[in-house]
Amino acid sequence: MKDVRTFLPKVNYKISNKRLGEIFQEVDTRDKQELGFDDFASLYYKLMSSDQAVSLEFNCSCSNL
Repeated sequence: MKDVRTFLPKVNYKISNKRLGEIFQEVDTRDKQELGFDDFASLYYKLMSSDQAVSLEFNCSCSNL
């Protein structure tokens, strides 16, 4: 989770530590505080399907017009 927490600001994705922890716990199926590829893919999908990611993508697309 520490690596994910440091990576997200680098790609301009803002999320509270509490919410990130909740999502991380949902996808950490082995309760080891580390993610395999399938778990990471689930985490990525949950993050990218959130309102913020959709809004961010929409704003970027509109500004390019």
